[in-house]
Parts: sequence; C-alpha cells; structure tokens
Amino acid sequence: MQISDENHWFTVLAFLRQLDDPGPQTAVLRRRLDFLREPSSFFYEGERPLGAEEFDDPFRQGILQIARATSQAEVRWLNATLKALAHQDLR
Repeated sequence: MQISDENHWFTVLAFLRQLDDPGPQTAVLRRRLDFLREPSSFFYEGERPLGAEEFDDPFRQGILQIARATSQAEVRWLNATLKALAHQDLR
C-alpha cells in the first residue's frame, strides 16, 4: 500500500472508511504517521534534507514552508483520528 505519495495516500484515505474494523485503519494511519515523522525535503545536500531557512530563494522557501505546514496539519489530524479510533475500539 502506497502511503508516501500524496495522491496515492488520498486514494487510500478515500477507501479506508470502508473497513469496519478500526484495527486495520489504525495500522495504516500509524504507517503514514511514522513516514511523516522521518526527516525529508524536496531539496538535499548529499543525504541531508535542507530546510526553508537554508535558502535565499523565496520560491524554494515557499515550497518548503507550504509542505511543512501541510505535514504539521496532517500529523495533528492523524493523532486526533488515531485517538478517536482507539476510543472506538474500546467499545
């Protein structure tokens, strides 16, 4: 299952609701959360991901700042959803 590519991930999310059991849903969401917690960037110096602060170019800064904000929002959603699924699983 592809969880690293955003377009594939959105497709997975669209169908994840079809699973009645929160266990598999939780497993998939945790995989995505683990992926998002790994350091990454669109730009690298060797193996090291570069952050927006390392560029003078406002366009590269924009790419990285937008990606960072999107990832932070997704992490918040994933944490909230995992918490809700854990509560649902206890019922």
